[in-house]
Amino acid sequence: MKRIKSLPIQARKKQKITLQVSSAKFFLKLFNATKKFLKKNLKWFATFFILLGLLLTNLNLYPYNIFSHSLGVLGWTFTGYVNKDRAILINFGLQIPLFMIGYFKLFGMS
Repeated sequence: MKRIKSLPIQARKKQKITLQVSSAKFFLKLFNATKKFLKKNLKWFATFFILLGLLLTNLNLYPYNIFSHSLGVLGWTFTGYVNKDRAILINFGLQIPLFMIGYFKLFGMS
């Protein structure tokens, strides 16, 4: 009788372990797919936001130009970090403090 009662418990434990492993595999696949997508496409989104920021600057739409352009700068900085491209990382990474000055001025923190 003990064997019959303990068998379903073991089966439930196996099922829980299987569910945990399969959910971990799912999240690992999702993470890898997201990482691959970002590595491939983030620079295009960042370029879009940089160009949009330049357009908004030419149309004199302050502060929207800062928001857009800084999103592009953050995207390119992250792209430079992921791809280990020091030139991109230095170029766009050094723009972040400049945008922080604009944010401080905009929100009255200076």
